[in-house]
Amino acid sequence: MHPKMKRVYVGVDTHKKTHTAVIINCFAERLGEITIQNRPSEFEGFLTSVKDYTKRGIAPVFGLEDTTSSGRQLASFLLAHKKTVKQVGASLTWSERKNQPITHKTDSYDALCIARVLLNKYDELPEADPRDIYWTLSMLVGRRDAIVKSNTALKNQIHANITHHYPSYKQFFAVFDCKAALEFWERYPSPAKLNSVTTEELAEFLHESSSGFFGMAKAEEILDLVARDGTTETGYQSVRDFLITTCVKEIKHNHQEIKKIETAIKR
Repeated sequence: MHPKMKRVYVGVDTHKKTHTAVIINCFAERLGEITIQNRPSEFEGFLTSVKDYTKRGIAPVFGLEDTTSSGRQLASFLLAHKKTVKQVGASLTWSERKNQPITHKTDSYDALCIARVLLNKYDELPEADPRDIYWTLSMLVGRRDAIVKSNTALKNQIHANITHHYPSYKQFFAVFDCKAALEFWERYPSPAKLNSVTTEELAEFLHESSSGFFGMAKAEEILDLVARDGTTETGYQSVRDFLITTCVKEIKHNHQEIKKIETAIKR
């Protein structure tokens, strides 16, 4: 008997809520379909249902398009029960679907395409390896990316407001969101906040917030630029100031969270 004839091929289209599996034989004939909820309590019943499509000497093999996120728990369960689980790339499923004379996009049809890829490329497909370390790292990296994206949006909001308050703001600091710059935008979101501030006071503030990098020269430069820009105060200025300070506070908080996440990634 040819090795392919000793198996049935189970393609599983995994999702957050449900998994849909289609079982085919070595001749690509559809034997059955199973849909289960994505929860561990249903996995045992799923495995039992698959066995109904196998005869003596015939073993089921499983192909999952996703074994690191929605399908991770199912893949881990199947491996724990000594089942063969293959990782089927999404691009392979897409190619199989496009190669058919009539293209469908349903969970059932995707599962069938996964099963066909499993049958045709069984020896080439990598073994599934849903280890928790990789899944956990992907969650940490995803969280970090989300915070960085959020900070980009917040910086754009600050730019949109600061440009009205300080027309020459790009000359204040070489890096718009360096520590000293953020401290400055938070304390002095508009020129009116500088009205009663002396050069010495501003220099001391800048020296402290930049860990000694800025001082009197930078304070004089900023105050000179503000004076040359002229009056920029508008109606509801306090509200516009509030928007800037809240954005800065959120960015600073996000910086702290990024450091914590990077520490967790290294660990």
